[in-house]
Amino acid sequence: MQRRIREAFTLGLLISLCCWASGLLYANPGNGRFDLNRWDRTQTLNLDGSWLFLPGRFVEPQELEDILDHDYQDIKVLQAGASIQDDPSAPRYGTYILRLAHPNKLDDLALFHGLYYSSAKSQVFCRNVPSRSLTLHLGQVGASPVSSTPKLSTFAVQNLQPLAAIPVCTELVIMLQVSSFHHSWAGMWLPPRLGPSKEFTDFLAQQEWSYAFILGILLFVSFYAGSFAWRRRQERSAFYVALGALLLGLRIACLFHAAEASEGSAPWLWHFENFLIYSASYLVPFLSLKSLKYFLPGTHLSRGGERALDGLALVIILFQLLTPVRFWTEYAGVFLLFGVGSVLLVLVYLIQAMRQRTPNVWPHFLGVLFAFSGMLMEMLVVYRVIDYLPLNISGYGSAIWISLQLQLSAQRFADALERSEYLSSHLQDEVQKQTEQLRELNRYIAENVLKRFLPPSVVADIVAGKRALDEKARALQITVLFADLCNFTRISAQEGPERTANVLNGFLVQMTETVFAHNGTIDKFLGDGVLVLFGAPEAMAPEAQAEAAWQCASQMQEALQRLNKSWQAEGWPALEMRIGIHCGSAFVGSFGGPMRSDYTAIGDTVNLASRIQAVAEPNQILVSEEMARHLPSLASRKHGSFQLKGIRDSQVLYHLEPWVEDLARPRKKSS
Repeated sequence: MQRRIREAFTLGLLISLCCWASGLLYANPGNGRFDLNRWDRTQTLNLDGSWLFLPGRFVEPQELEDILDHDYQDIKVLQAGASIQDDPSAPRYGTYILRLAHPNKLDDLALFHGLYYSSAKSQVFCRNVPSRSLTLHLGQVGASPVSSTPKLSTFAVQNLQPLAAIPVCTELVIMLQVSSFHHSWAGMWLPPRLGPSKEFTDFLAQQEWSYAFILGILLFVSFYAGSFAWRRRQERSAFYVALGALLLGLRIACLFHAAEASEGSAPWLWHFENFLIYSASYLVPFLSLKSLKYFLPGTHLSRGGERALDGLALVIILFQLLTPVRFWTEYAGVFLLFGVGSVLLVLVYLIQAMRQRTPNVWPHFLGVLFAFSGMLMEMLVVYRVIDYLPLNISGYGSAIWISLQLQLSAQRFADALERSEYLSSHLQDEVQKQTEQLRELNRYIAENVLKRFLPPSVVADIVAGKRALDEKARALQITVLFADLCNFTRISAQEGPERTANVLNGFLVQMTETVFAHNGTIDKFLGDGVLVLFGAPEAMAPEAQAEAAWQCASQMQEALQRLNKSWQAEGWPALEMRIGIHCGSAFVGSFGGPMRSDYTAIGDTVNLASRIQAVAEPNQILVSEEMARHLPSLASRKHGSFQLKGIRDSQVLYHLEPWVEDLARPRKKSS
C-alpha cells in the first residue's frame, strides 16, 4: 500500500515538473519572443520578458526580417523594465523589439504604455504584413538632443483593433523606438501591458479624474489659505500652507498636461515642469516643517538650524534652476533625502508634542502618515518596485496633509477672529476694565513705593503723568539736610537687635512724616541717619528751600524729644541727634541702569552738608554761611570757623535757632 502511494506521488511530481517546464518553453520560446497561447485574456499581461534591443539604431517594420536574418549580432537581449543607462556604453537612443506568438482576437485588445522622461514611437504590426503597422507618438524621437522632444511621465493606450481585420496574423511585433537626451534616466522604464482596451481606458479616465479632483482641492486650499494670510499677515502658517498647496497643484497640473499632450514639451517648458515636479517632493515637507512652529509652539528648530535648513533649500532650488535637467536629475536622491528628512523632523516634533499632551497634534500626525505613505509609494515607482501609483495615491496623501494643515490654520484664524469680535463688542468694557486695573496699579505703586520716599504732591504728579520718575540728572540749586543719631551704634549693641529695630523704625517713620510735611524729599536712609533734599524734584525758590529746611530740622528735633519720652518709659535710653544743612548746586536725577537705579543728588553740596553734620554737637543744628544768608538775621548766630574733613578751605558755620514764626521776617542781607 505504501509502495503504491510513493509511486503515485512520484508520478504526480514528474507530471507536474514536465508541465511546468513545457509551459515555460511554450510561453517564452526564445529571446525577444513571447507566447500568448496560454494567456488568460481576462487578465492584463505584463510584457516583462526579454526584449531585443538595438542600441543607436531606429528600426522600421520593413527592416525587421533583414535584421533577424543578417544583423542578429547587433541585437542585445534586454530585460523589460531596464533602462538604457544600465549599459553605460550604450547611446541614449535605440529600438526595443518584442514578438508575440499566436495572437488572436485583437479587436478588443490594446497596449498600455508607461513612459518616463523620454520620447517614444510605438509601432505594432503583424510580422507577415509589416506595411499595416499601428503607430503611436509619445513626443518626438530623435538621434540627438536637437531632433528629439521629450515628454514627462505619462500613460498612453494603443488600440490593436485595426489589426483584427488582417485575416491571418502569424506573429505580432512590438517595435518601440526610445530616445532620452534630456534626462539622466533613460530608456523603457515600464514594459507595455497587453489587455482589454476598456480596462486601460477606464484606468486613464480614473487617472484624469483623480488629477482634476486633486488639482481642484489644492487650488481651493491655496486660495483659502492665501486669503487667511492676506487678512492676517502675522499668521505665517497660512502663508506656508497656501504656498505648499500651490506647489502641489502646479505639480499635478504638469502631470495632467503631460498625460493629455501627445507631442513633446518645448525646452523651457520641459525644464519648468521637471523643476516643479521634483521641487514639490521636498519643498512641501519643508514648508510644513516651517509652519509647524505656529501650530505647535515650542516644537521647531533653533534659529541657527532653521537658517541652515532655509539655506540648503535655497541652494537646491538655485541648483535646479541654473543647471540642465539631465545634470541635476543625477542628484535627485539628494532632493528626496531632503524631503524625507523634513518629514522625519516633523514626526519627531509631533511625537514630542504628543508626549507633552499638546492639543492639535493628531490631525498633523495623521496628515504626515498619509503624506509619508504617498512619498513611499512614489519611491517604489522610481526604483521600479511597482509599475504605477494606483489612483495617484501620492497626490492624495500630500493633499490630505495640506488640507489638515489648512484646518488647523483656519481654526487659529477663527479663534483670532472670535477674540477680535469679542473685543469689538466689549471694547468699552475692556477699556474701562484695563483703565481701572491701571489705576489700581498706580494707586498701589503710589501708596506702597513712592510715598515712602517722595512728598505727596510729587507722588500725585507722577501718578497723574505730569512728572517722570526716571528724570535724567541735571544741575539744580537745592538744599541738603543731613540728620544722624548720636552713639546709636553703641546703644543698639547693648539693647539687642529686636528692640533696636523697633526703635529705629519708629524714629524713621516720625522723621519721614516731618520731612514730607515740609515738602522735602528723602534721598535715602543711612542706617540711623536721613538724607533729605529740598528743591528736588519739586522746584522751590532758594529762600523757600531754606525756610522749609529750617522748619523741618527744628520739628525733627522736637519729634525726637517726644519719642524719647515714650522710649524712656520702656527702659530705652534717651537719644540725641545732630543735623547739618547746606545749600548750593548739585546734580540731581536717576543714576544707574535698567536693572537698578536711584533718584539721588551728588556733588560738593551734598558732601559739605554731611561734613557739617559731623561737627555738630548733640541736639544741635549747624548750617553753612550760604544757608544762613537765605534765613532771617535772628534765625542763626555764628558758631565759629571749622576745618572740615575733606574740605580744603575752612568753613564758617552758624548755629540755627529753633524755628519760631516771628523770626521768619525780615531776612538777613548778604554781607
